[in-house]
This record gives sequence, structure tokens and C-alpha cells, in this order.
Amino acid sequence: MKKKLDPTLVGFITEDDVVTSDVLEFIPTLFPQMDRIMGGGWPVGRSVELFSPEGIGKSALMHLGCKGVQTVGGIAVFIDHEHSLDTQKIIQLGIDPKRLIYHAPDTIEQSLDILQSILETLAEDPPPAPVFIGWDSVAAGVPEAELNEDSVQDSHVGLVARAMAKGCRKLVGLLPAARACLVFVNQVRDKIGVMWGEKTDSPGGRAIKAFASIRIRLTHKKVLRQGEKATGQLVFAKTVKNRLAPPFQTASYLIDYARGPSPELSALQMLLESRVLKTSGVYLVPEWNHELRLKRSDWLTYMAEADFREKVTAAVQKLVEAGCTGGASTEE
Repeated sequence: MKKKLDPTLVGFITEDDVVTSDVLEFIPTLFPQMDRIMGGGWPVGRSVELFSPEGIGKSALMHLGCKGVQTVGGIAVFIDHEHSLDTQKIIQLGIDPKRLIYHAPDTIEQSLDILQSILETLAEDPPPAPVFIGWDSVAAGVPEAELNEDSVQDSHVGLVARAMAKGCRKLVGLLPAARACLVFVNQVRDKIGVMWGEKTDSPGGRAIKAFASIRIRLTHKKVLRQGEKATGQLVFAKTVKNRLAPPFQTASYLIDYARGPSPELSALQMLLESRVLKTSGVYLVPEWNHELRLKRSDWLTYMAEADFREKVTAAVQKLVEAGCTGGASTEE
């Protein structure tokens, strides 16, 4: 006998119903061009995946997210599976260690349990400002069963994928109430025995790809040099998935090898490429003040001045609104 449908279980959406699917709050990346392609910045209440080959600057961009959330009064949570955090570097970057919750777990299961506890606590008493959670990295995470095995010859299949699938199902639903953004840092690995199609993949199974609202692929663009010395690199970013803005948008930003990801030097690069800053011998001449002559080595000193920084920020914002992506107009 066919059961009757309970009418209380279904119905139409009315004006009194609260449907919260749109992201109304973002954490700044501190790169205007990155904010644009992501739809506003790191989305509060959603998860993001950053993936690339090694040495591109995924962790550096995630560290800048910790700084970005602190600029709006929030706190950052850093899950360090790579056990490679340099305290001096994050202080140099401008991150306040007293507002950074740090955890270096032994296993993936430990991280998932701790994050679940943090998010549940935040959901019960939402913080006055958003929370940025960086997971660095999925590829470096070790499952508990693998860590406790008797011999390295013991084989396990799909442990990371199963753990991350279960963890994503638990954590993603808690993010909106906790006012948190969860950013997974991941690597690109070669597939074995693949002769056609996509020859690379990111560890952690398909759950992260499915649950992430934004997936950003980072690739190397070019190395910046002063003479024979490499001083930094331009990183090419592309949103291969985006539920908050049109996907497949591109941008570039600069990572200085001495200072880390640098919005100030990225602004310099963008203004030079767009000819808003023109060169006159060894000097740079901004279009808003043709009488000003400054050397490239003095750029950071000028950027420390509020009036000059305000004009640079306005010029960069104008370029971003016009569609300038910081030198990433075409895909490599």
C-alpha cells in the first residue's frame, strides 16, 4: 500500500522563510585583483581550495588571509600539517601572533576533531568579526591508521579521501553559523598510468572539490630579477570553480622572496604595466603628480605615507574595476 505524503514535510517558500544561500560577508585577500575574481574576497561561511605544484606560493597567500582577517577585527586559525610555520616570517608579514590560533596535528583525524569543536563553539556564540581558517596542507596530512601501522610496507587505500569526505560533511555545514571561512591548501600530483585526459590531480579525494565554493589554481608566471639576483615572482591565479562569481577569471599577484606576498609591490607592478606609473630614467613618475620623482627602491617608504598610499589604492582599484588583472590578461 502506497504511503501518503506528510504535508508538513513539504511546501513553498514564503516571504517569512529565511533562505541564507548568498554570501554577504568577505574577508579581504589584500589583493584587489584577487578579490575581484573571487567575488569579493575569502567568502565567510564557505570553503575554498588553493592548489598548485610546489613552490608557487599557496601557503604565502593563505598567510596573507590570516593578516586580512585581522585587519577587519577577526581571528585566524592555522592548521599546520607541514610543521613548517616560521614565526618570524608571519610577524614580518604583519600578522599578530596573539590573534592566531595555531595547531600542528599529528593526524588528519585530530585536525577534523579540533576544527569541529572550534566551529561548534563559535556557532553557539557567533563572534563579532569573521574567522579565517587555513589548512596547510591536505597533501601533507597523515591518516591515523597509517601513522600507527607496524611497517612501512603495510598498504592502505583511500584513507585520506575517506577522512576528508567525512570531515567536509561535518565542517561545511557549521561554517555559516560560525562566521568562518575554511581554506584548504593542496598540491598537484601526477596520476600514475594515465595516457590521456587530465594527468594531474589534487590529493584528498573528490569531497574537497565538491564542497569548495571556490577552487583556485595557482601557476608560476615569471621570475622578477634585479640583475642576476631573483627577487620575486609573479603568480598566476585562475578560478576553475566559483559559485559566487563567474568562473575562469584570472589575476596575478607578486610574491617577494624577502617579504613574502606583497600587496604594495603588486600595486607597483600593476601600475607600471598599465603605464599609470611612467619611467623617467631611474625615476618613477605617477600620473597624478608629474612633478614627483621617486626611485623604485623608495616605493615601500612612500607607501608608508597615508596620502600616497590612498592615491595608489584608488589607482589600483580603478584598474581592477576596468578589468586589469595585474598582468594576467591571457592564460599561459
